[in-house]
Amino acid sequence: MLLKVSLNQIELDPESFHILIETEINSTKAYLVIDTGASKSVFTTGLDASLYTVQEIEDESKFESAGIGQGELTTDNVILNSMIIGGQTFQNIPAVLIDIDHINQIYHKHFNMEITGLLGSDFLVKYNAVIDYKSKEILLELP
Repeated sequence: MLLKVSLNQIELDPESFHILIETEINSTKAYLVIDTGASKSVFTTGLDASLYTVQEIEDESKFESAGIGQGELTTDNVILNSMIIGGQTFQNIPAVLIDIDHINQIYHKHFNMEITGLLGSDFLVKYNAVIDYKSKEILLELP
């Protein structure tokens, strides 16, 4: 079964865009940037702790996180309990918590909005996502 979900396109600068997907986390509307370059999905460290479970890494020396221009990041690996996209509930979503305040400062200043995180390639690959930029939609293949 295919799930078709509308996307929002934000123009940061001329010819520089972010694509956002509207989600619902704990009955609250949330926006995620679709980031095909992010290996893992990311959520803000400000997320309510009751919405996820922290996962311990056996050998932390094997795990490093980095972002463009950020250097090494302090992260927590988590499992998000659930999230609704396009009316479909997704459960037990692996993710990383990082401080995204620097991104939200830009969103507040230019768009008067906030993002909750980044939907990374781990999620996109799992659901065989196809992004249609012309129609501003994403297709997700559900099990």
